[in-house]
Amino acid sequence: MPKTLSERVADLESAALKSEGAQFAVHDLLARLLVRLPEPEVRKMIGELIEHADELDGQLGADRRSLQLANGNGGNQSGLGAAPSLVS
Repeated sequence: MPKTLSERVADLESAALKSEGAQFAVHDLLARLLVRLPEPEVRKMIGELIEHADELDGQLGADRRSLQLANGNGGNQSGLGAAPSLVS
């Protein structure tokens, strides 16, 4: 017997939650790895990732620049602002 619409929606919701959980796990793993690197290396890597994202979607760069201007750090190309130290 085919699934009802509500069952299919429930399956999609479950899959979305599992996907979101996996994304959080990846973020946690990356954070643990990055904290072991020297701060200048991490900042360089973040800057390169920002540039790459901007190349993939030009609107990301425009959105980020407008946010930087709104936050008063328009001269900061990395978008990092005065971030707290990543290395203890």
